[in-house]
Amino acid sequence: MKQVFKKRLITRTTSRKIYQDKENKNFFGKAAEAFSSTAQKYTKTFNKSLNNFMEATAIMIVTSCVIPILVILFFLWFIQTISGMTINTK
Repeated sequence: MKQVFKKRLITRTTSRKIYQDKENKNFFGKAAEAFSSTAQKYTKTFNKSLNNFMEATAIMIVTSCVIPILVILFFLWFIQTISGMTINTK
């Protein structure tokens, strides 16, 4: 009777270990998936933020540098056309 009980006990503990191993693999698999999906989410967010930053920087450069230079050149051309003066750049 004791041998039968010991065999059942051994098979139960073995099946529990196998079940726990499957749970651990399942746990690590789920953890890897969660990490992967979170990393992908934050990568997309970072890419979107970087894109917005680059767009804002380009708009800022155009509005604060290029447009004023074009306005100055336009006014110089306009003054030269009206007055007939030549402006030496040397």
